[in-house]
Amino acid sequence: MAFDDLEDDIAVHTWTHPYMTTFDNAAVLGELGWTMEIIHNSTGGRLPKYWRPPYGDADNRVIAIAKEVFGLTTIVWNQDTEDWSIGEAGGTTSDAVHASLTKWLTGPKSPGLIILEHELTTSTVQAFIDAFPMIKGNGWDITSVSELYSSPYQNADGDNGAVTPVTEVVAFDGTVSTSSTNSSGSSSSTTTAAGSASATPSTTSSLSHTTANPTITSS
Repeated sequence: MAFDDLEDDIAVHTWTHPYMTTFDNAAVLGELGWTMEIIHNSTGGRLPKYWRPPYGDADNRVIAIAKEVFGLTTIVWNQDTEDWSIGEAGGTTSDAVHASLTKWLTGPKSPGLIILEHELTTSTVQAFIDAFPMIKGNGWDITSVSELYSSPYQNADGDNGAVTPVTEVVAFDGTVSTSSTNSSGSSSSTTTAAGSASATPSTTSSLSHTTANPTITSS
């Protein structure tokens, strides 16, 4: 099946799923850059616009590298089903996931929901299938991150839009001078490393975590 027929939004989730704040700048560049490259090569030259840090682990340094080198906006969730741990020792259960989804979906509409779910097993997929009637029945609008911010790609209007080829290279010396705080609130030390990366021209913009207001269910 051709990529244009899938109607999926492709974003970055890193190359090896690490805790990104434990990596130096060069390793952060590699995790994001290699993933950007394979998405670019697999989608007809599209460059993704968003990334989700594994475990929600991103501090100001990592967020700055993602944005200023690769043009990636950091997207995190505001509710976590922990469905990935179904069936694991000490993990959650399908009933617990369903109870959490019921609580969130029957609760207030503001500020909206970004729910973290996974397509790892039949149990995690079934959890979403079971929750879907509650989403519709409680009047939620289902949308994607890209629909809130426009196209999922930096150089195309979507899966079927014309692609602007990447022609510029941004060099990055790896120096990020900032004391930072990760998503769990703990301190992370400043690091310096050398590196370079290919990307679209960097832009100046907000580097804070992004949490959208409208309802989103995402896997």
